Amino acid sequence: MITFEGRRLTRGGALESAEVTLRLAGLAMAMQAPAGRKVKNPQDVKERRDVVLKKYQGFKDAAKLRRDRLEGAKRFQQFKRDADELESWVNEKLQLISEDSLKDRINLQVPKH
Repeated sequence: MITFEGRRLTRGGALESAEVTLRLAGLAMAMQAPAGRKVKNPQDVKERRDVVLKKYQGFKDAAKLRRDRLEGAKRFQQFKRDADELESWVNEKLQLISEDSLKDRINLQVPKH
């Protein structure tokens, strides 16, 4: 049962009207004075809301900056990995070329009978 302007509204009869009235009163008090502070005027609420929104925006900006830095670091690591693979491939090919040219020189220097 819920009381509204002196009328009883019944919904399944699970709660007594006194319990519901107390719960609603508690909710109303909690909305009026969040975190134990009394609200003197709506301007205070608006100012606190603005402060919270400003801090939240700062948090979102910091998170975006961190995400951008992490993505940049990831791209750099991928580039470095690719560069290392390319360097390894080039060194392998240079080694093959030097071995082949050394074999060719040895073959040319050996006199044939």
